[in-house]
Amino acid sequence: MKEKLFHYRSPLLKPRNQFLLLFGVVLAVSLHRLLLFPESSFNNFFIFRASFANLLHGVDLYAPHPEQYFDLYKYSPSFAALMGIFHLLPGVVGATLWNLLNALLPWWGIRRLNISEQWKAFLLCFVLIELVTSVINAQSNGIMTGLLLLAFSSFERKRVGLAALFLVLGFYIKLFAAVGGLLFVFYPQRIKFLLSGAAWLLGIAALPLLFTSPDALLMQYKSWLHLLANDPAHELNFSLMTLCERWFGLHAGDVWFLIPGALLLMLPLLRTQHWQNVNFRRLYLAAILVWTVIFNHKAESPTFIIAITGIGLWAVGEAPGFKRAALLWLAFVGTQLVPTDLFPHTWRTEFFVPYAVKAFPAIVMFGVMMWTLWRRKYFGEKRL
Repeated sequence: MKEKLFHYRSPLLKPRNQFLLLFGVVLAVSLHRLLLFPESSFNNFFIFRASFANLLHGVDLYAPHPEQYFDLYKYSPSFAALMGIFHLLPGVVGATLWNLLNALLPWWGIRRLNISEQWKAFLLCFVLIELVTSVINAQSNGIMTGLLLLAFSSFERKRVGLAALFLVLGFYIKLFAAVGGLLFVFYPQRIKFLLSGAAWLLGIAALPLLFTSPDALLMQYKSWLHLLANDPAHELNFSLMTLCERWFGLHAGDVWFLIPGALLLMLPLLRTQHWQNVNFRRLYLAAILVWTVIFNHKAESPTFIIAITGIGLWAVGEAPGFKRAALLWLAFVGTQLVPTDLFPHTWRTEFFVPYAVKAFPAIVMFGVMMWTLWRRKYFGEKRL
């Protein structure tokens, strides 16, 4: 018998109502930000939006542009080319559509998963607070979540070329999307995936040539690589590195975390006897989603929409009981509620933020996922 998470007449089980919920939330959040912070409400979006004009005019994308926005542009030249449509729209309209894209793409990714309507509704409800956090900051993390989910569902439907497209698009937004490529080992069309991925990688890399010259594009890529090579060490945000430094006084370069973390993530791939099981593959996707956040030296609070989606996916394959409930509540409170006004301001500024408490549940959950992937003997009957 399938687990009953919602009453069978619950309006949340209907995709149309889920869409309307997200649409309403995004509009409300966007208007709220515009009214309260009219000058700085969507700085991240205006960084993205201005990148297209800078690409078009041959201006270095990665130099400071204080007359246009705060901070630096750190994404690829291809991402700047893709932002052309938003550059043509009025700022408020473009920002609202950008936020809708960040909310609706992960919802579409959830809709494409081969799980029950009950679990799809649960996942939407479980990630909603983090989704709002991402939308408030007008970042691209919702899009990244959606692309990784869509890549997985495309793999499951044996559409490896489409999976490659989603992963490459994610890569040109944020490099860590490449970790999702580990999923290809589970599926038989590996050569087709690699060839498709290479074709998409080259094609999207050349996309800015529609708007700029080859010499100017080469300059942009050199500048981007220089920026990445000189990217500073972790900035004490919400990563495993930050937590170890703040909790235990452990000062070490990121590489001392990334190499063991990568090996740990790949360890379950040795259990080839489980590759054909959809529950194993879905749990591995969940681990990838969490890994890309806790091992990201730039992980900010809005990034955790990716990790919390992975934690929700973990619950899909877990038997109901105290363990599942306790860990879900740990993630819900410790990751999603801790940064909110439900807790006193002094708690947040003097303890939760300095000690990266938001990252702790995700780190615990990654350990639980790794243990399950490596030790569980039975993952159900569903196969490729």
